[in-house]
Amino acid sequence: MNQREFASWFDYHAARFPNWGTWLAKMATSDKQLHEEVTKAFYETLADRTLADCKEASKRLAVGDEPEIDQFDQHARAVRAVAKKLAGGRIKTQEQNLALKTKERTFRCKRCWDASPALVTVFHNHTVEEARDVQLAQEIVAQQRQVYLTAVACDCDRGTEHARVAKVKQFNDRMLLVEDKLHWHERLQELVEWANREDAHAWNPGD
Repeated sequence: MNQREFASWFDYHAARFPNWGTWLAKMATSDKQLHEEVTKAFYETLADRTLADCKEASKRLAVGDEPEIDQFDQHARAVRAVAKKLAGGRIKTQEQNLALKTKERTFRCKRCWDASPALVTVFHNHTVEEARDVQLAQEIVAQQRQVYLTAVACDCDRGTEHARVAKVKQFNDRMLLVEDKLHWHERLQELVEWANREDAHAWNPGD
């Protein structure tokens, strides 16, 4: 979660816990430096969680689906704990679904699951290039800019044959794989960090 997303969560949480918001507002008036340090600490606590999970956590805490928060300064930690549990639940469900798939048959490729044609989804090169621009990267992470995905042939034997016959791009380690298309938006911060580590002209699957 970036600073803009944190501000969005902050307003969302304060609306559900007005006494917490009032506590912070009074602190901002009485001790501005302390308020800045506390707010920074809250952000650091939630920085590795997604905005969607943090908002859902705030909602669950507010309606009583999760244990009550005892102290104002424990709100961020409580939200983080619930958000982490939500993310863990998704991973567990994905692993369970994967286990069901593998029980039904044996797969030769765990990247494309022997699909026909053997295609995998990656972030489009135009989106990767935009992610290298500071301003555009902020818009991407805040989901204020269109993000493009594209399909390329897998790098397995089946995918290699498909790439040869259909003359399409083939996956390589210079591309950022989108393993779960339903939750691609949770990887936008990772996309920006990854894009800025890669050579801008190393790959071009969109052509």
